[in-house]
Amino acid sequence: MKNKIRLEAGIAGNSLEKYTFEKVKSEKIVTNDNGINTIVCSERLKEIRKCIIDNKESCWYEYVPSKTESRALVISLHGGLSCGWEQAMFSSWTKVAEREGFIVIFPTAETRRFWTVDYDKEMEGILTAETESGVYMNKMPEDIKENRDVRLILSLIEEMVVKYHIDRQKIFIHGMSMGDLMASMMGRYYGHLFAGIAGTGALINHKVLYDPKGNPINAGGRIAVVQTHMELDDEIPGGKESITSAVENNRNYWLRVNGCRPVPHITIEGDNNIAYYEGEADYVFREVKDRDHGETIDEAEIIWSNFFSGLTQGAGHLTKGKFVKGDRLSVAFCPDSGSRFAMGKITALQGKTFVLKKYNLRGRGEFRGEYLMVPITSLADIFHISILWQSNGGELVIKLEDGRRVQLAAENAVCLIDDVVTAMPVQTVMKDDRIYIPVEWFCNEVLKVYTSSCDNTIYITDHFCRVSKNMAYLMRQLLTK
Repeated sequence: MKNKIRLEAGIAGNSLEKYTFEKVKSEKIVTNDNGINTIVCSERLKEIRKCIIDNKESCWYEYVPSKTESRALVISLHGGLSCGWEQAMFSSWTKVAEREGFIVIFPTAETRRFWTVDYDKEMEGILTAETESGVYMNKMPEDIKENRDVRLILSLIEEMVVKYHIDRQKIFIHGMSMGDLMASMMGRYYGHLFAGIAGTGALINHKVLYDPKGNPINAGGRIAVVQTHMELDDEIPGGKESITSAVENNRNYWLRVNGCRPVPHITIEGDNNIAYYEGEADYVFREVKDRDHGETIDEAEIIWSNFFSGLTQGAGHLTKGKFVKGDRLSVAFCPDSGSRFAMGKITALQGKTFVLKKYNLRGRGEFRGEYLMVPITSLADIFHISILWQSNGGELVIKLEDGRRVQLAAENAVCLIDDVVTAMPVQTVMKDDRIYIPVEWFCNEVLKVYTSSCDNTIYITDHFCRVSKNMAYLMRQLLTK
């Protein structure tokens, strides 16, 4: 039986930069912005200080639930210049751990509260140059085994296995921002120790991920991964490539390492955009619409409930969770494509999509909008639409699944639905002997399903959703290859 959890009321605060660690902790101050939200930490979260590497004291925070059942361990890593306690406050791992009965720990980085991670060696002088702000990278030792943060995490695993009888098959690592860089590095070099890794808010320089010949640099082997990006996040430590390119390179790295199939299952619920790739080890790409650098307060819930809880070390595949299935109705179109995405498959269209532009009165002057046009036949099998009659001159009668009859006529911005005159935002177009319709309007107004668009890429499903820009880019890549 799962433990009950509750949220504790806090005192509204401004930016965390205005408060001391002790003040936030003692007065239960809670802050919220568009990148990070905080919660009041439970009294069960305990600070531990102990020498576990050498004679230098290390610090971490342990959360042990009131009832431990799963014997799983989650290691969650803080962002740069933060600490373990703040990571507990920035996330909901303690809440999920309490309910599910697993142990979660939050270590503090060994040097300047900055994790020592790998970087492009050609930029070492720039990246590690000291600054007044304290925002610069620690020098990475040539031998990763000499990295104190790596040694800390490896030692903590052994400490927890002995102390709490942790199941070695159920050890997970997660990180936010610079903690994401650290979690990823641990996965790339020590993946065999973990059942899964997850992180948010960090894009890794491609020179760290690939050798000069373009091959993935990896010593840890295949491992199940969740990578989260915030749509408005534009930070790439030590990198000059575009955000779009960096997101794609980071995703493709794990798709290659994990041997994933090229077409994912897609789930978009509200602002959560999720692409699930099945492989020898599975990979999840998640992007959150309209969010800045940071992590969402429900990230722990999403990762545990849909990913970590269904994994054991060495398996690499989910045994439960909605990520694998994708949305029940999951369809996408983009401009200049002869394909469609539908329920995890790419299929060819009888025709090629295009964008129809609409201007003001008499078709001149101010631009009024643009509409993605697709052949009506591309929706027929998905929505059980029957073609009742079609003329050579561009007239078409269809029957919808609910029995309604719709007549369309080429170059008319009007249709008949059960003989009721119904306006359309733009006209249908006869092209290559096929009737093209404005797909977003047709799905919303006629089929009564939900759509979301970004950069003229349309996603169709049966619930509210908002497509993010990198998910739209991912879908365009699938549809235009």
